Amino acid sequence: MKLQMWKALAVVLALWLTASVVAQRTHSNAAVLTATEIDAVRKGASGDIQMIVTDAGSYNIGLATMKREYTGKPESAIVHAQVTEIYYITDGSGTLLLGGAVKDPQVLAPDSNVVRVLAGPTTMGGTVQNGETRKIRKGDFVVIPAGVQHSFSSIDGSIEYLMVRVDGDRVLPTGLVHDIVTQTRAQ
Repeated sequence: MKLQMWKALAVVLALWLTASVVAQRTHSNAAVLTATEIDAVRKGASGDIQMIVTDAGSYNIGLATMKREYTGKPESAIVHAQVTEIYYITDGSGTLLLGGAVKDPQVLAPDSNVVRVLAGPTTMGGTVQNGETRKIRKGDFVVIPAGVQHSFSSIDGSIEYLMVRVDGDRVLPTGLVHDIVTQTRAQ
């Protein structure tokens, strides 16, 4: 009888320990985006391209690429309400306007690609007052917290960068994988 009680207690303890370990895990999948996949997206698409969005536990992470060309005029102000962006400049240079107050911005429609896929609730346009300009170039990192205006006041030919989008409110589409990434993985 005592042996059965100890066996039962051991089983209950083992189940409790297993449940405790499982409960501590918030997610089971790591995300990898290879250089080959990034190159394929850069060759096959243009503009701001969200390559993947992954569940990182209590938040989502989006990995994107962007190439901007010189247009001869400053870009419109943009503010993402809930998503922080981190840029790593991989080629080119430009002058980034950060912060300040934006006068007369326009709220983007909830069904726009920027809101649905790229950066969640966003305003664009208007004029920036009291912003800070920073020259950025290949090798630089830029961290733009949610709610901070950012735009390029000038681009020296072109600028290309990788973005990490930190989404604490989970407004980005968890599990998104760009078609080109999917095709590259299938090869």
